[in-house]
Amino acid sequence: SPVSAVKESWFFTPPTIDTIKNVSGGVQVTWQALKYITGYQLFRSEDGTNFKMIASTKSGVNTYKDTAVENGKTYYYKVKTYRKLDEGTFYSGALYVKSNIYVAPVTFSTLTAGTKAFTAKYTQNAKATGYQVQYSKSSTFASGNTNVTISPNTTLSKTVSSLTSATTYYVRVRAYKIVKGKKIYSDWSAR
Repeated sequence: SPVSAVKESWFFTPPTIDTIKNVSGGVQVTWQALKYITGYQLFRSEDGTNFKMIASTKSGVNTYKDTAVENGKTYYYKVKTYRKLDEGTFYSGALYVKSNIYVAPVTFSTLTAGTKAFTAKYTQNAKATGYQVQYSKSSTFASGNTNVTISPNTTLSKTVSSLTSATTYYVRVRAYKIVKGKKIYSDWSAR
């Protein structure tokens, strides 16, 4: 029948998850945009097995910010498509699962300029491994960035010296957590 043919074709293709990114206040999940569907359903799990739907979006909206996350916790995500027809609503499977560890961002307590130097003090992320301070002459951090890695996570200040005098530097900070040898970063602080 036409309905069974449709069920096995285009709108039953599950989308892949393109990116999962730690952002301020949550995790931004973006998935493949597909045509000829009514919408998407996003599912989340804390153990990789038991998934619960956390969002339903319409066609054309293939991203969602998950704000119900806890610092240092691992989350698993998968996405289904659905299509509404006269015969009912039909769903794809959700074959592609991606995980992410949420690392909450940190902010500056103070940022003090000195002679050819600055001292950055920032808040603590107790679940992080350490921090990365980045500075640049570019306000957009488009090029010429210098990174300084700080650990352990109890080190909450860093002085950077030997800078060029009479020059404006832009500074930002983020936390990171090392998981299986890979650094997972939080979002950057405000510049």
